[in-house]
Amino acid sequence: MLIACGFDRSSPLSSAEIFDPLTERFVPTGPAATARLNHTATLLANGSVLLVGGFGAAALSSVELYNPASGLFTAVSPLSTARNLHTSTLLPSGKVLVVGGSDGTNFFSSSELFDPATKLFTFSGPLTNARYSHTANLLPNGKILITGGYNSGGYLASSELYDPATGTFSASGAMASAKDSQTATVLPNGNILVAAGFNGGFFSNAEVYDPISQTFFTTGSLSMGRAGNTSTLLPSGKVLVTGGVNSGVYLSAAELYDPGLATRPAFVPTLSLTQTLPRGRISTFSGSLLTGISESSRSNAQSSHSDFPLLSLLRQDNELLTVVPVRTWSATGASWTVPSSLPLGQYWGRVFVNGIASNGSPVSITDLGQSCASPATCSTGFCFNDVCCKSSCGGAAKLVP
Repeated sequence: MLIACGFDRSSPLSSAEIFDPLTERFVPTGPAATARLNHTATLLANGSVLLVGGFGAAALSSVELYNPASGLFTAVSPLSTARNLHTSTLLPSGKVLVVGGSDGTNFFSSSELFDPATKLFTFSGPLTNARYSHTANLLPNGKILITGGYNSGGYLASSELYDPATGTFSASGAMASAKDSQTATVLPNGNILVAAGFNGGFFSNAEVYDPISQTFFTTGSLSMGRAGNTSTLLPSGKVLVTGGVNSGVYLSAAELYDPGLATRPAFVPTLSLTQTLPRGRISTFSGSLLTGISESSRSNAQSSHSDFPLLSLLRQDNELLTVVPVRTWSATGASWTVPSSLPLGQYWGRVFVNGIASNGSPVSITDLGQSCASPATCSTGFCFNDVCCKSSCGGAAKLVP
C-alpha cells in the first residue's frame, strides 16, 4: 500500500511510504516532487499511481506518476485548472476522470480526462453544478455518479451522472439531505450507500441510490454523526464505517452497515490458474467477474479501487508476496507475464477486483527451458508450445534445461 503526501498539522508533506502486509512495516519511498494535501491518488491499469492536484501554498495543478518498480515519482503534464477537494475516478477505458474541486476562492464545474497513453489532460463536459468535497462512483453500467458537495450557493443535495460515451453530465435524483464530506460506497447489488457528512452539523443519516430508478431512499442511520470518515466494502458484503470527526472531536468509533443482501458480494471474482507456469512467459488465467466497479473516490479520505484484476501470488512459506498487473483482461479471462525474477517454488494465487479477493488457486513457478519460434531454433530440432524439447514433446518428454 502506498501512502503519499498529506499534512502534519503544520505544512503539506511530500514524503511517501510503502506498507508491506507481510512484514507489517512501513518503509520510505519517493518522495513526491511537490508537497500536497487534499489531492487524489488513483491506481492505473499498468500498476503506477496517479497523484492529481491538491493544495500546497495554494491550489495545485501539478500531477505526478508513482512507479512502484523504481519507487520514484515523476512529474507529468499538469491539469488545465489548479484544484483541490476534487475527485478522480478510473474509467473502464483506463482513463481517469477528474471532477470539480476548488482553488480556495472559486468552485469548479469543469472536468478533465487523463490519458495514461499520452500522459495528457483534455477537458470533458461541464457539470450541471459546480461542486467540491463531493463523491464519485463508477456504476455497473459504466456511468459515474457524482453526489453532494458544496459550492457558492451552499451545500448540495443534487447528484448527476457522467456518461463516458458522450463525455456529458446530466442531472439525476436528489438526496433528502444536502451535505459534503460524506462517503459513497458501491454495494453488492450495484446500489450506492451514501453515509454521514456535514451541513453546518454532522449527519448520522444514510441514503441509498438506485441506479435503475435514479432515486435515493433512506436506510438505517449511523449510531453517531460524523464527517470525513471512511466507508469500506468488506468481503462479507457489509460496509465498515470508521473514524471521522464530530464537533471538533476526532472519532475512534467504527460501525457496520448491513445492506441485508447475500452474505457475500454479488461480484466476488473466481480464479482458475494453470498449475505449472514458466518464468518470463505470457500466461493466461480464467474465471468470472474479473472486471467490476470502483469504490468511492474522494479527495481527502479515500481513493477508488481498481476495476481491473490484480493477480496476487503468495509463496507457500509466506515469505514472498508478488502482485502482478495483467496485460489484457475481460470478465472471464486475462493474460499476464510471469516475472522472470520470481523465485521458483509453490505459490497460492488469488485475483483481486475492486479490493475483493477470489478463491485461491495453487500454482508452481518453474523454468521450462529455452524458448523457440520454430524447430530450426532448437539444437534438438523439437519445438513445442514455444519451448525447445530434447525429443518428441508428447507425453513425458523432457525439456531442454
